[in-house]
Amino acid sequence: MRKIRNLVTNAPSSVKIARNAEITGYQHLHPDKAYAVAKIGRTAGWTTGRVNAIGSTLCIRKDFASVVPVEFKKNDNKFDDVILVFGILADDDTVAFVAPGDSGSVVLLNDGSSKKEGVALGLGFAGNSATSMSYMMPMSHIIRDIENITGAKVMGFP
Repeated sequence: MRKIRNLVTNAPSSVKIARNAEITGYQHLHPDKAYAVAKIGRTAGWTTGRVNAIGSTLCIRKDFASVVPVEFKKNDNKFDDVILVFGILADDDTVAFVAPGDSGSVVLLNDGSSKKEGVALGLGFAGNSATSMSYMMPMSHIIRDIENITGAKVMGFP
């Protein structure tokens, strides 16, 4: 068996999370507050940005015309569900915060508040090339969905 550690490694200077910091928890987001964030993705690598201070909603439609064709299953396994997401703009306006291939990247708090550990805010999952907005599902919603689907209680993170 191989043990995997959640460490922040090889981050550029724009990432204010301590090198070799372990991701030890997650934080709830307040919809009226902006957050500095960072993530490392398969395509774009490390990117930094800001979660805007306005929660967004996306509607996943049955006809698959949604710009974000992602199914978040509930017990009834139906589409047409409105989901709360947060928009993120990259600090570098020449790149998207979440590029194709980066979906599922953990979005981390990047405010330098912790010197020893990192804090997950959510998972990046989509971007809109017309507006340069990327989207993140809050970690608290992901944990709740895992609990709803599995029937088990998430006892710790990670």
